[in-house]
Amino acid sequence: MSFIRRRNLISFGTNDSNVDLLDKDAVKYILEKCPSILASIYRRTKQKSKAIQALQYKISGSNKVIYNHEILYNYIYFGDYDGALERAESLSFRDEPIERLLLQIFIHKKTQSEKVCCGSDTYDEISTRVFQYLSTYFTIDILDYFIKALKDFCNNNTECKTKSCGNTKIALFKSQCSKDYLEKLSTESLKYIYHELDIIEALRLIVHRNPKSSERYFREFIERCFPTNEEVKSILGRFYVPSLFELLKERNSLTEDIMKVKEYYTKSCKEVKLESRYCKKAKMIEKNTYLSTCKTFNKKR
Repeated sequence: MSFIRRRNLISFGTNDSNVDLLDKDAVKYILEKCPSILASIYRRTKQKSKAIQALQYKISGSNKVIYNHEILYNYIYFGDYDGALERAESLSFRDEPIERLLLQIFIHKKTQSEKVCCGSDTYDEISTRVFQYLSTYFTIDILDYFIKALKDFCNNNTECKTKSCGNTKIALFKSQCSKDYLEKLSTESLKYIYHELDIIEALRLIVHRNPKSSERYFREFIERCFPTNEEVKSILGRFYVPSLFELLKERNSLTEDIMKVKEYYTKSCKEVKLESRYCKKAKMIEKNTYLSTCKTFNKKR
């Protein structure tokens, strides 16, 4: 399967879009207000050059990055990977979406034209490019693809007996996952790295960054990270977590401030339950009132 799914990269127009049905004034108005809509219509009618021309209309100023991205995706939609590469080379800037797109094109062309297997030069080229990208940026899609691809590369090599050559590549990536590197990632990325690669530092950052995380993360945090009292208190000072509270209780390290946090939490829980009971009772009263009214009405009839 192609790594680049062209039709998932673009925002399209409707199936029956036809620019010929629009007069010149309408085309000019759309071009000035939102070139992307006009480009979408041109894509539907398979007019690549006109779609690119429409996007170039507002390629300067604050819209420069947005429309340059869409022009690259436009090349991808039409399967013109060489055109996308030439366009990217001519740009005066590089950012994460462009670097990711160039990496995807590189992998796509290599895997389409060659049978990649572990130990081959192409295998090393792809690995090097992926590591270069991951050393600066990170996306779940790239790492997820790479982990799965490494297994396929081993399966493509009939002489490979262990089928675990990719493990050394994954271990190399894990070695670069320092605290400084992980701190730059989103919480969702940290969760992926923790579950897929079992990096404990990612778990520590998850619970510190989001004290409202699932209780399961905190139990694993206690079992695997061996947090200090100060570390636990820093989390409990922001949000009450039952497992962390019990840990401090076992260590005889509870403070007055943390006890207050629990009191506030317990009080708020009671208020929520009381409100819930009140709502149920109110609905019952409303129902009984309705029934009694119906009975009275029927008697009068």
